[in-house]
Amino acid sequence: MLQRIRFSTRALLCAVTLLCTYLGLWTLTATLGASVVRQTVVERMDGDGTRLSYDPLRSSQSSPNTPWHFVGTGSSPCPFIVCIDWARMDAPMLGTGGRSYFFWFFGIELHLPIMDGIHWMS
Repeated sequence: MLQRIRFSTRALLCAVTLLCTYLGLWTLTATLGASVVRQTVVERMDGDGTRLSYDPLRSSQSSPNTPWHFVGTGSSPCPFIVCIDWARMDAPMLGTGGRSYFFWFFGIELHLPIMDGIHWMS
């Protein structure tokens, strides 16, 4: 026989409050944090040649002369974590790209040592 699980009003209120707080922080990170971290990455890479507004590795447009770099839009897999896709071409057939992760907390930005990256050379 199945027994019904009973929750008190207080427990349900705590669970709903925690869920709303989690989702609210995640939304703030995805909107505000992603744009702030992306701007920081763009500023760091701006001295490295032409900045592109499109990803030449994923579009049908031709790549410009080297060096160039691309910084994608940021996304947030969970609260306070922002990931940014990026690519750079240092010379013909020599470049790197990947996804970098950052911890963001309302003005504090820390680059995390987690990185999915690829390097290409011909």
